[in-house]
Amino acid sequence: AFLAGDPGVESGLAIAQVTAVDLLAEMRVLAHPASVDSVTTSANKEDHVSMALAAARKARRAVH
Repeated sequence: AFLAGDPGVESGLAIAQVTAVDLLAEMRVLAHPASVDSVTTSANKEDHVSMALAAARKARRAVH
């Protein structure tokens, strides 16, 4: 299994699969729209905040 020479004793490429799944999970988190978590600001005078800075930080993290 997983291209191991001696399955059960050797892990073969299982670690590569675990790494790929971890990266996929992180990309799913980063792909979640920042605007969904909008909050009010300015003493409730602004009821919609674009969360653009949070979105930009997530985009930067996704590509680096």
